[in-house]
Amino acid sequence: MNTINNNLAIFQTGTENKQTIIFIHGFPFDHKMWDKQVDYFKKDFHCISYDIRGLGESPAGDGQYTIEGFVDDLFNIINELELKKPVICGLSMGGYIALRAVERDEEKFGGLILCDTKAEADNNQGKITRANGIKEINLNGVGKFAETFIEKCVAEDFIKKHKNEYEEIEVKNEDYVAGNV
Repeated sequence: MNTINNNLAIFQTGTENKQTIIFIHGFPFDHKMWDKQVDYFKKDFHCISYDIRGLGESPAGDGQYTIEGFVDDLFNIINELELKKPVICGLSMGGYIALRAVERDEEKFGGLILCDTKAEADNNQGKITRANGIKEINLNGVGKFAETFIEKCVAEDFIKKHKNEYEEIEVKNEDYVAGNV
């Protein structure tokens, strides 16, 4: 693990002189959600995953959770590691970060991969739901929030076909709830 500006936890693997892919996780997950993709691509690419500020092994920093701040963190990673035109891959909130980063400086990137995200802002119900989630996290912690959130993120069919993987997600979440992570 590397740490850089704002003490972000950064994980690199693969060959550094090959094309870089930066994987940006969704909320409330961490870099580990990309483990299988990183494992697959590491032989042909330089793979970077990191924990967004306030999640996983990255501290909250100044406690300001804004997409602009997350984009600043992404740019710090690119600048400090001297990456040339990385491809960025974002899931959900990670996609919001990736899209905003491209809006701010399209020339900085060699490609964009978006997974389960959207370009438009949340509607009022989405904003209320997100605000309630943040309130719950502030009151009870991210682990408690994730307990019910994970159920909404995983399709019933996946649970049936990949029971062991789903149970692994649940076990990791129990560690969050218990404060072991």
